[in-house]
Amino acid sequence: MGKRKTSARKTATRRPVSPPCIALIADIVRSRRFQGQARERLQEKVQLVLDELNEACKSALLARFTITIGDQFQALFRTARPVANLLWDLESAMPEVELRIGIGHGKLDTELRQEAVGMDGPVWHQARDAVEEAKKESLAGGVFRGFKADDEVLNGMARLLNHVRSQWTDRQRSVIRLLRDPATASQTEVASKLNLSRQAVHNRLKSTGWFAWSDAEKAFRQVLSQYDYTEKWVQRLS
Repeated sequence: MGKRKTSARKTATRRPVSPPCIALIADIVRSRRFQGQARERLQEKVQLVLDELNEACKSALLARFTITIGDQFQALFRTARPVANLLWDLESAMPEVELRIGIGHGKLDTELRQEAVGMDGPVWHQARDAVEEAKKESLAGGVFRGFKADDEVLNGMARLLNHVRSQWTDRQRSVIRLLRDPATASQTEVASKLNLSRQAVHNRLKSTGWFAWSDAEKAFRQVLSQYDYTEKWVQRLS
C-alpha cells in the first residue's frame, strides 16, 4: 500500500515532458581584447542588437535573447526556421567581432522562463556542446547538435555558406544586404537604390557567387524548416 502511494505521489509531481525546441548560444571570440570604453561600447551594442532580435523574432521565441556570462548570450525557440536569418543578422550587426554560435535541438527538463536563463535540459546541453566544438575546432557560421541525421547536413552547409560569405567585400555585401531586404528584394530595386544599372548589379552579384550561395541557403532553410514545433508549444502553453 505504501509503495502504491509513493508511486502515485511521484507521478503527480513529475514534470510534463516538453515539446522539442531549439536553443542558440553565442559567444564573442577574444572579447577580452576590448578594454575600458571599447568594452562598454561593445556591451551596449550587443544589448541593442539583442533587443532588435527579440522584437524581430518574437513570434518564434520561447525565451528571449539574454546576456548570460561575460559576453555570451542565448535564446530559446519553438522553431528552427529563423536560424538562417539569425546567423546572417548577428554577423552583419557585429562585423567587428567573431562569434562562436551553437544551435542545439532537444527538450527542456525545467520550467520555461521568459528570459533565456535558469533553464536546463538536453536542448541546452546540445547547444553548449556545439559552442565548445566551435571553440575547439575554430568553426564559424554556427555548429548544430542534436538534429540527429541532419547534424552532418546542417554543419556542412553552415561551413560552406560561411566560407563563401567570408570572401565578400564590404561593397559586395552592401548589395546582397539590400537584396535580402524585403523592401528592395529585386535586382531592379537594388539598382535603383544604388543608382546603378541592373546589369551592374547582376555582374556584382555574379562575382560573389551569390546565385549558387542563394540556392544553398534555400536548401539550408528547407532542412531547418522541418524542426518547427510551433503548434505543439501553442497547445502546451494555452
